[in-house]
Amino acid sequence: MTTDTVTLGKEAAQRLFDALCNSMDFGSGFLETDDVEALREMAVAIGVDPNVGTPDEFKAGYPHPFEGESDRRQVAWMFDAFSQSVRYSVTNAPYTVNDIDDSRMPDFTPCKVGSYGRRCAKPESNPIHQAESATAR
Repeated sequence: MTTDTVTLGKEAAQRLFDALCNSMDFGSGFLETDDVEALREMAVAIGVDPNVGTPDEFKAGYPHPFEGESDRRQVAWMFDAFSQSVRYSVTNAPYTVNDIDDSRMPDFTPCKVGSYGRRCAKPESNPIHQAESATAR
């Protein structure tokens, strides 16, 4: 990113931010880390929670509020805790809670923030759950 400065009115900045964050492409994988950093910086500058400018696939890497995952099947996917017969199955049979290997499950409620293979999965006590705050617009 460049360090050049451009002056832009707050209303124009808000409109650009909203247009990007409400775009049909937002969160579709077209943004790179530098783009997300810029959106988060703009969010803070206009007084918006930076998580609003962070697509789901990036949220686990930034401070965010804790959202516990209580579905054991989802937790099992997060921690690769399915029995070997399920993990190495070629039948695509539906998995059930009976297929979960409890020895591979965490002893805490993991955070479900994120998407795909990029879930937070950290306990509520982790410092990443002390989300940055910004004044609402």
